[in-house]
Amino acid sequence: MTLLGTEHRDNVEEVPTEVDHVKRATCFSKLYRDVQGRLQKAYERATCFSKLYRDVQGRLQKAYEKSKDRYNLRHRPLTFFPNQVVWRKNFVLSDAAKYFTAKLADKYVGPV
Repeated sequence: MTLLGTEHRDNVEEVPTEVDHVKRATCFSKLYRDVQGRLQKAYERATCFSKLYRDVQGRLQKAYEKSKDRYNLRHRPLTFFPNQVVWRKNFVLSDAAKYFTAKLADKYVGPV
């Protein structure tokens, strides 16, 4: 396979004819159309991805709102004042060396 215009010519006096120029022009126009077609497909694909991105964003926002509403149903806003007596959640880990089991420990400590 050779590139256009690089093929070996046996006769030095032979000059590329008008047919060679037409062949080259036809080949380049086909190549140009092919590149244009690929660019058009890439643009359409990018447009589809932007639509998909907006759709996913909307679904994530909807899921966030649903989760927020579900969480807020079971929690009420609390306000604490300085020096107020409260119970604090106790986070402990089991320790076999000290013969301590976390599941038997107090869940809350206080009043603090």
